[in-house]
Amino acid sequence: MRKLFVIAAITLLLNACVNGFQQNYQAFVNTQAAPGLVLLAEGALPILTKSDDLKQDVSMAKSQGYIVIGEASFNGELESVDNLISQAKAVKATMVIYSSSYTDTQTISTTSYVPVDSTTVSSGRYGDKKYSEVSTTSGVVPVPTISQVRNFDQRAVFLVKSRK
Repeated sequence: MRKLFVIAAITLLLNACVNGFQQNYQAFVNTQAAPGLVLLAEGALPILTKSDDLKQDVSMAKSQGYIVIGEASFNGELESVDNLISQAKAVKATMVIYSSSYTDTQTISTTSYVPVDSTTVSSGRYGDKKYSEVSTTSGVVPVPTISQVRNFDQRAVFLVKSRK
């Protein structure tokens, strides 16, 4: 039972290390092979623009000499801006235009099993003899947990400046 719990915990931790932008990123351009692109410099931060109209804002960026190198689109818990920056740095995007909108709340019910040990000590007399007895019982107790997750449609468009 404990092995199963450890495996589940490790899987959860590994999945937590990969954010939605990273997991759902789709590259459109191989930035290493494409000449004339101004990639994000080491240690620099990308320009972030939160958008209410992604199509219009991406079109505006293109008119200013930016090209789309990839995008990420998914539904899930709201990702942090730090995760967005992390993915932009990984693909060397100089600008990211992103949007998010609430979709629903998901109720998740899980059951954890907690180990329980109980020890019973009894003593007394049986006739003219004394006795003492110790017994230990081991088992598990189910502990239900209910949590709610707010989900959002999230989309990010990753861009770089073109020298052309």
